[in-house]
Amino acid sequence: MPDSPLLLESSTLINLAASRELSSIVDALGRPVVVCDAAHAECLLPSDMSEGPLVQANLDDLFQMKALIRCVGPSAGEEELFVELATMLDDAEAMAVAIAMRREYGLASDDAKVRSVFEQQVGSSARLLSTPALLQRWVECGHVPHARAREAMKRIAADARFRPRKDDSSCAWWERLVA
Repeated sequence: MPDSPLLLESSTLINLAASRELSSIVDALGRPVVVCDAAHAECLLPSDMSEGPLVQANLDDLFQMKALIRCVGPSAGEEELFVELATMLDDAEAMAVAIAMRREYGLASDDAKVRSVFEQQVGSSARLLSTPALLQRWVECGHVPHARAREAMKRIAADARFRPRKDDSSCAWWERLVA
């Protein structure tokens, strides 16, 4: 479902915000990108992007420009599934999975447990994406120079403390580009 909306779970939202390229990455995806308030609330980064206290990432401009869509909900059916999923995941993660499942959205998450629960519930990983997969698409579809992508990846590693999972289909691409 490449044209269906993509919901960013908090782990991926944090990584993309840390890149300082969130707007450009979202633009390259060519599909609506949705963020729940719970994920936005968890999107904390160092105040000066490398040191200092954690502060909430300011996404207001992206919401106003409609680069990101604020998630409305949950519906009654989503709420019911959320309650069930909240026994396995934290609240923000459970909300993201419930909404992505019920609305048949794609889900971008780097959290292994979230990915596992989503895949088990949906029966497929076809609608799952990760930070490395999103950055690979950004580079390939947005014609982004490798040097710019490398800097974004270094900021993600430093500010969000992210390393791709070895089983991520875009991990080898990520490691080649960062090297």
